[in-house]
Amino acid sequence: MKIVSFGVYEVIRAYCDRALGEGNMTRRDISTPSVVGVKDGCSVNGGKNPQMQRLCEEKYGANWRVRADRVVLFDDDERNVVAARTAGFRAVHTPAGFTRQSASWIFDTTE
Repeated sequence: MKIVSFGVYEVIRAYCDRALGEGNMTRRDISTPSVVGVKDGCSVNGGKNPQMQRLCEEKYGANWRVRADRVVLFDDDERNVVAARTAGFRAVHTPAGFTRQSASWIFDTTE
């Protein structure tokens, strides 16, 4: 699991430490705008795609695009969802935030 957010790294890490246990999510797992040269807490030109691309490059290398469909973005901003889908990522619009219902398809084993 990775987190891509326009938020502030320290705040997200503190939340993850509390929710998941200290140290379970690190800078390698949490991408904020500062990873792509933008101040944390600000939106990034191109939506969350530059941050997701960076995570994919770190995991898959130069041929990351062939595995872009392994990434799923859950986002409350439909513009980020559309941009992600256009770039080949999977994306789910979650206007009410990330809820059990919005994630239910991940765990659905029916075909």
